[in-house]
Amino acid sequence: MSLRPLLKASAVFRNGHGLRKAIQCNSFSTFTSSQILRKELDGPSYSSKPSGPLSPKHVDLPEPLPKGQRKPLPTPLKVLIRRAKEEKTLNREAEQRVLHPPENGLLVPELIKVSHEVYQASITVRLGVRKLLNVLSVHTCRFCPEVHIGRLGHELRTCKGPKSGSRNALHVWIRGSVDHVVDPIDCFHLYDRVGNPRVSHNDMHQIPRIPAIVELCIQAGLDLKECPTRRRVHPVYIVAGQITDFEPSTPYHVKDLQVSNDFCLKELDLKEVSLLSNAQEIQQTGEMTLEAWERMRVGAREIMKKYPVKIVVIARRFKWVQRDTK
Repeated sequence: MSLRPLLKASAVFRNGHGLRKAIQCNSFSTFTSSQILRKELDGPSYSSKPSGPLSPKHVDLPEPLPKGQRKPLPTPLKVLIRRAKEEKTLNREAEQRVLHPPENGLLVPELIKVSHEVYQASITVRLGVRKLLNVLSVHTCRFCPEVHIGRLGHELRTCKGPKSGSRNALHVWIRGSVDHVVDPIDCFHLYDRVGNPRVSHNDMHQIPRIPAIVELCIQAGLDLKECPTRRRVHPVYIVAGQITDFEPSTPYHVKDLQVSNDFCLKELDLKEVSLLSNAQEIQQTGEMTLEAWERMRVGAREIMKKYPVKIVVIARRFKWVQRDTK
């Protein structure tokens, strides 16, 4: 029986795979027609045992350790102890290290003016929003932080507050205020940001909380009578790995300081807020408020390049210091 038609048909059936393989092997005479058909239908054969080196995913898992034996550390404990001793020795022998503002307790001169501008812009923003609230309506949901500006609240079923399932996720709208438009995020006020940068859990209820933007301006150079802070004349140094302050400290008690969260608008009397009579005044007030908002954002971003910021995302708590809270 001639193998030429059969090889031609099988090559057309398999796109020439078996024919090319047979030509490379040079074994036309050793295969019968049934063997060639079987090889074409079965396809290329693979060995169950890999011929090359084992890949990492085929390596056997290590045996489980006994219950009394711990998992070994990535770095041996003796190596960690030796490194700690070496670092401690270097810190003792280290010379005085000079810090730069604001890490040494001094102010950054070019940011003092920026801090005053940011503070004034924050007052302008809140004052402008108070004026616009006399003309426009702000509604907030009673059960969730949703805010809607308009005569009537929307009817979107997006409420995720308590018992929202019984209301088919509908919002329950109530009258809003300035705090719903300009969210007053607050933080702890620190008297000494370098000497005592931490806020312990026991002092949490004694240290006052003020708006975060105001605390940022105070640390950058803004002076307020309601929030006293320590201004250093001489810088601090790091000697032997510890902060050394050569300036005598003044006695200060946190309990004597009582600060209100709305103290930054203390000089603004709500009765003196003029009502907007025509559309032109409303437009000018809106443009002025937006310009002040942009100045506040740009200035705060410039200050934050020098003064470190700490934020807790889950608790939504800000702290403008070099160390976090305990």
